[in-house]
Amino acid sequence: MGRPIIGVVLDWEETGSFAARPYFALRENYFTALQAHGALPIALPFLGEETLAIMAKLDGLLVPGSGFTSQPGSYVDEQEPDPYPTSDRSTQDIRFIQAALQYHLPILGICGGMQQMALAQGGKLVKNLFKATPNALAHNSIPAEEMAHSITITPNTLLARCVKESCIDVNSRHKEAVVEPGNGVIVSAMSPDGVIEAIELKDAPFALGVEWHPEFFAQTDGPNARIFKHFIGACHG
Repeated sequence: MGRPIIGVVLDWEETGSFAARPYFALRENYFTALQAHGALPIALPFLGEETLAIMAKLDGLLVPGSGFTSQPGSYVDEQEPDPYPTSDRSTQDIRFIQAALQYHLPILGICGGMQQMALAQGGKLVKNLFKATPNALAHNSIPAEEMAHSITITPNTLLARCVKESCIDVNSRHKEAVVEPGNGVIVSAMSPDGVIEAIELKDAPFALGVEWHPEFFAQTDGPNARIFKHFIGACHG
């Protein structure tokens, strides 16, 4: 059995700390987490419709997080200020997700990637979860290498089968959140303040989105490593 090839969607910024001109980039630990568990990660830039042609060559798709505002119509609180810069990431992510579903590829969405999975199914987000959620927990905690709060996992879900635990601690780095999961979406974890922490698509072979960042802990024993192991196992087919 060979190493599964997993496409990792690159982040895009028009200008930022990395360069004064448009660029693609992504944190290293998305790639090293996949590599550590036996996968071969391939970076996916946005090249319009041509990019989607590579999906037929992949064994799985990872949609990472980042700080970007999703396309208009994605939010229940459109009147709120955008918490992040505008970007083409949302439109491109949804194209990748829909193509992966078409090819029956396993999908792992992380943070913003989970949010785009919900949008791809007709779901909605909230721009300011701290305004929308009474007694909100530390969902925008720094540093991301530390646990921020607990989550409760829904029994008999894909996530429950992956982590084999009913409650785990997670890190957290987000201001937006999923509030309407979308069609055919199962909510598989919640935080104590009622924020949706994980979703999955019931008609897909493996389509899991998590709001936290398991890649920070994927190379140590525990539930975050098990998420990557199960995802990569599904990519073997």
